[in-house]
Amino acid sequence: MGSLVVNGTAEPFARVLERSVALAERLEREIGLRPHDRIVVALENGTEHIDLVVAAWRLGLQFIAVPPTTSRPTFAGILKTASPHAVVVDAGNERLSGTVQDWATVLSHLGDGSQNRVVVGHGRPTQRQPSLQRPDAITGDWQEWLAHLPPAIFYTSGSTSTAKGVPLLWPQILEKARLVLSFYDVKPGDRVMPILPLSHVYGLYCLLGALALGADCITYRESSSTAALAAGLVDHAATLVICPPIVGAFLFGRHGADPRVRDRLRVLSMGGAATSREQAERIVAALPRTRVFLSYGLAETYSTISCNEVSLAGSDVASVGPLRFGALGEARDPTSGLAVGPGETGELCVGGTIMTGYVEAHLDAFTPDGLFRTGDLVHFDRNGAVTITGRLKDMINAGGLSIAPSEIEEAIKQHPAVADCGVFGEQAGQLEVTCAAVVLRQPWNETGGDREQIVDELLDHCRKHLAAKMVPRRIVAVAAIPRGALGKIARAELRALCARSQAQLV
Repeated sequence: MGSLVVNGTAEPFARVLERSVALAERLEREIGLRPHDRIVVALENGTEHIDLVVAAWRLGLQFIAVPPTTSRPTFAGILKTASPHAVVVDAGNERLSGTVQDWATVLSHLGDGSQNRVVVGHGRPTQRQPSLQRPDAITGDWQEWLAHLPPAIFYTSGSTSTAKGVPLLWPQILEKARLVLSFYDVKPGDRVMPILPLSHVYGLYCLLGALALGADCITYRESSSTAALAAGLVDHAATLVICPPIVGAFLFGRHGADPRVRDRLRVLSMGGAATSREQAERIVAALPRTRVFLSYGLAETYSTISCNEVSLAGSDVASVGPLRFGALGEARDPTSGLAVGPGETGELCVGGTIMTGYVEAHLDAFTPDGLFRTGDLVHFDRNGAVTITGRLKDMINAGGLSIAPSEIEEAIKQHPAVADCGVFGEQAGQLEVTCAAVVLRQPWNETGGDREQIVDELLDHCRKHLAAKMVPRRIVAVAAIPRGALGKIARAELRALCARSQAQLV
């Protein structure tokens, strides 16, 4: 069993197991938690989060993970739906701690000294499920406990709709972890660094898989600076990194890679959001000794279901590769539900290791024959490789023409003034029109009164590279494009941000 490095501090995982015994006893004694009770955890990556996962295993709790970036109304809705017995948040997270204060009858701290920032709310009378045998009464290795636990629930970020609860079985999370990390050839002695939130199954399975395979795992808080992450890569000798593309671009693509990282890093896998061809090529060039993968998956599919080694000569850097790890599926016409042919775009519908259904009722989540509708638009080539072209819910209907925002974003990013871009649709009378938000590079973001000129330049650029109906109706300069924990554009938040901004109309 490997060791952990959490926010720069190293310890054996056996120490976490020991510490979780005392924490489990405290949750049982002071809060009254018992098997099958529900505990909501909304914390950044840290020892507290990991300790709570293991303590929940020991007590047989249903572990409910919520991103700490969740909005207050969404968090309040999750608490109402989940009806938990206890809720754990960071006291410094005023948005969520305020919601817990409204919900709980009792508030207490989980730790002493430096750990006093972690607050647990409890005391609401809620319905309890029938108790089963406690996992810590079962003999054998800690991994055997997982089969006796209720499913964990991971709440999606709600970037395109309301947040949804995804119930996942612990043994299948661990099996997916072993399959994926074994595919990346993780072995004892490796140091796996997932730059991902543990509140998402993508981050948590990387941690579990590394430990199960005898590798060490390095994790940092989501709010850690790029400089801190870059230093962690060097200081803790990471040999495999798993991260969103936006993180990979900062660490390896924009300024190249530190020679000490470049010489040691065996594998880089990027997933969770779209990666542009230019971005992927730049990262591959910066890491000539590293196997670089683009991967794809969703919480609903136990995360990763495909990956493509784009560092291989002749590899298509626009593809996320064939379906793997027990997944099966096809592209189907979203309207008719019929399969489309190779090269034709349709909604990706998958089976294999998938959830059985959301916590909330979503009748349109599955096809009549039981495949999960991912909402992602893709096409398969004749060899079965998948290329993601957009999100079904992101598509803009401009006068009958379906427009993928990603295509416009890629075109706008080619302009030297643009550091980042997000595109969305909004209503203009009876029509839906295309709008773009841009983050400007230096020195364009300091030009003040010349913003109108920059917008004109961007519009001319769009007219040269896009069809007429795809040219944005308006362009807004913003300080940052709002994104979720895995780097996906939060389009609903972006639309609200631009509605408050002074618009540049065309």
